[in-house]
Amino acid sequence: MTAQAQVAKAPEFISSDRFLLKVVDRAITIQDISYQLRNLNALNCIYSDALVVSYFEKSFLKELDTFIKGLPKEDAEVSKYLHHKDSLKTNFKSLIEMELYLRSRYEGQLKSSKRNFDFIRPSIDLFVESLDKQFLHEYYW
Repeated sequence: MTAQAQVAKAPEFISSDRFLLKVVDRAITIQDISYQLRNLNALNCIYSDALVVSYFEKSFLKELDTFIKGLPKEDAEVSKYLHHKDSLKTNFKSLIEMELYLRSRYEGQLKSSKRNFDFIRPSIDLFVESLDKQFLHEYYW
């Protein structure tokens, strides 16, 4: 290939991603959210009564899928798309660890009281809020 042909050749993209938010020192991207959706669906297959999925509600899986599929490609449109959306509560290992932790912490309450998930939801809400206050986070939109 001649030097002119090499210069004229357009660069090829191998991979691209879009940053959505930052929690402490970790940036969360579209690809991260897509992987989490895949992992949530897998968790839902392993445990049909997964506490993580129950907490977010099963409809969250469809809503997250719709969110990802509807994300525009152009930067200007992405900014409009991301404003006024529900926050995304952000690897399968981490997800399964969270599920096991929630089961160890709250499953006894569910079994002893023979109540449904809504009985422990307020406790989990308080737990999540306490974690949220411990970590600095910022949004990129």
